Amino acid sequence: MSCANLIRRDESHFNLAHRLVSVIVENNSLNFDEVWLQVSNNTIQQLQKRFRRLKKANNPLKDVKKPRTSFSFYTKNCRMKIATSNPKATFGELSKLVSKSWAGLSDKERATYKKMETDDKKRYIIEKDKVLAELALQTDTVTAEQTTETSSVEETTSTPTKKRKTTSGREKTSNTLKETSTSSENTTSSNNSKSSGKSESSTKVKPYNVFQKEQRAVLKKSEPTLTLKDVNSRLGTMWKALSDTDRAKYSATA
Repeated sequence: MSCANLIRRDESHFNLAHRLVSVIVENNSLNFDEVWLQVSNNTIQQLQKRFRRLKKANNPLKDVKKPRTSFSFYTKNCRMKIATSNPKATFGELSKLVSKSWAGLSDKERATYKKMETDDKKRYIIEKDKVLAELALQTDTVTAEQTTETSSVEETTSTPTKKRKTTSGREKTSNTLKETSTSSENTTSSNNSKSSGKSESSTKVKPYNVFQKEQRAVLKKSEPTLTLKDVNSRLGTMWKALSDTDRAKYSATA
């Protein structure tokens, strides 16, 4: 892969190349743009814009609308009205008129927009926590599936039990051969039993996972403003407070 492709593909490569070229240019009194074109087909601005776009696309919260300020709600509500009253005002002049109008509001008049700001912040927290909780659940599910697959592969590729070597000879009697056959069958049966037990234990759900899955929904419903971190902390405290009898119920469910 060429240097230009590496720089375009990974932001860390871009940052490293940027620093190296800057040092070379500074120490040798060269033109930065001319030297940069030797390592990349794209300008610094083009690459920075590309990586900002990629970050935004990969952000799990990209579809959650950011909360608005009280002034933003006021501007949305009154800007058109002020523009109608001042038809010749430019965009910049309109912004100044809106700011001046906002500054002239009383505390009581601003209270309406402050409440809108508070409500929108609550809406943002609820939507954000929902997305993060779903993402965490998906991650846990993928991890569990990978663990199960790894366990299955390990069991499949594990070294089989070596059969006990027997020597053939005219002196061996038929009774000795029967005893050897019986011993081999017992060993195979024992190994199969252990393998089955290992498979069942590897896929068994932990009691705490059952508990937190059940109680997470209850907490989110009763206190929707709790963050994901607060929910996890509350679940841990609740689990520690359970008696052995209560924990046994979740063990039975798991």
